[in-house]
Amino acid sequence: MGLVHSKLTPETAIQGDALVAFAVAMFQNERPLQGPIGELDWWLSQTFSRAVRSGVLQGKSGERSYVPVRHGDKALHFLVLGQGFRSETGRHVENSKQFVAEVVRFRKQFGFQKIGLFQADGVEPKAIETSVDATMEGEFDIWLLT
Repeated sequence: MGLVHSKLTPETAIQGDALVAFAVAMFQNERPLQGPIGELDWWLSQTFSRAVRSGVLQGKSGERSYVPVRHGDKALHFLVLGQGFRSETGRHVENSKQFVAEVVRFRKQFGFQKIGLFQADGVEPKAIETSVDATMEGEFDIWLLT
């Protein structure tokens, strides 16, 4: 298991071959969608916006949604984690340790060896290291993307 620091952006991450699984934060009071989920939404033909409009995604605290997306000839897998209301101080997940624990559950459920998280969502790298080291068996990489 390792933490891989990468300069991949949401665009380059979904266009490349290094990753097919991602965890992304969504805030209840960000409309239109902003940050990594907003950029991904743009590149993926408003997949997440359509889910918001239909009520499938709301961004409420504790919300956990699996969103599979076909992008060209590639299947992408997203774990969208609702974070409640975004604070005035910026995009920060409610609880980095809990966020990473959800990522670990997602990995175990689907068997992914690598999952991308976005630094812009405010996940603390230290929380990634300590949470994953304490809960993982076997090889597994979390890529912290820009």
